[in-house]
Amino acid sequence: MKSKKVYIGVTAIIVSLVIVIASIFYIMSNRKDVEISQFEKNIDNGNTKEAMLEQEAEKAENTNEEKEEQKEEAQEEAKEEPKEEKKEETKKKEKKSEPKEVEPKEIVVEDASGTKFTTADSLNVRSGPETSYSKVGSLKFASEVEITGVSGIWYRINYNGREGFVRGDYLSDTKPEPKPEPVATDNSSSDASGTGILDHLIVINSRNNTLRYYASGNLVASYSCATGASGTPTPQGKFSIFEKMVNRPYGKTPNIPGDSPRNALGRRWMQFKSGGYAIHGTNDESSIGKHCSHGCVRMHNDEVIELYSMVPYGTTVIVKNTSASDREIAAGYGIQIN
Repeated sequence: MKSKKVYIGVTAIIVSLVIVIASIFYIMSNRKDVEISQFEKNIDNGNTKEAMLEQEAEKAENTNEEKEEQKEEAQEEAKEEPKEEKKEETKKKEKKSEPKEVEPKEIVVEDASGTKFTTADSLNVRSGPETSYSKVGSLKFASEVEITGVSGIWYRINYNGREGFVRGDYLSDTKPEPKPEPVATDNSSSDASGTGILDHLIVINSRNNTLRYYASGNLVASYSCATGASGTPTPQGKFSIFEKMVNRPYGKTPNIPGDSPRNALGRRWMQFKSGGYAIHGTNDESSIGKHCSHGCVRMHNDEVIELYSMVPYGTTVIVKNTSASDREIAAGYGIQIN
């Protein structure tokens, strides 16, 4: 019985040892497989990285080579650009810089006839009825012209055996009076020449904005007027009227006809001093009685028309800014008024 138990115990120990040894071999076998697998994986990863690096290097090299080739091709194309295309571009630029030809306007002229006289010192004669047309000549003051047609405010005339055009604003139906020489400005307070009684005299007092006309020493008419603002005063002294004009056009071109309601010079113009100083009408009747002009003397249109009809060329004009009477003002220049 005792030997049987010993046998069983020995058998159990042997079985346990077998199991332990088998387990050890199993574990060792699995670990070896894992190491082999890991080793192969590491090899694969290394190869892959190396292959990728090689591919990127090749790609970068190819890209640089392509850029160099493209650059060389562009330079070659620029060198080999056809000369004809350059010529075409040059022609286009020259064409843009060339001034465009202006098509001539159609001139519509109605038949007209008659004789008129120039009222300007020098009236331009043009090839067409606009200031944009070329100048073909000029006419002196009081020249007689033969009218052959009319186009707006322009008259077609015979000029030196050919046709020309002049503005109607500077033409009159009657021959204007001869112009006297302008009297020089005199800014002194008195004139010792002693001219006595004058046939025609205008006294303008710019302090109270009055204009009075005297004939043979007697007062004929008294008017309210507008004179120069403080920054552009009406010049003072003794002058004479040397230009008269009906419906004088306004502007440098001029661009406003003389009979237009927009004309700042009104219906009549009587110049007494060079530089454009004149007695004239206005398109702003409310300005009369004020110091607001650029130096000219403004009057109501109906009153300047009346004065214009009474005063001839050469009429003496005295302008003063003073509290003295007209008699005292005239006496300062040796002129007598009643």
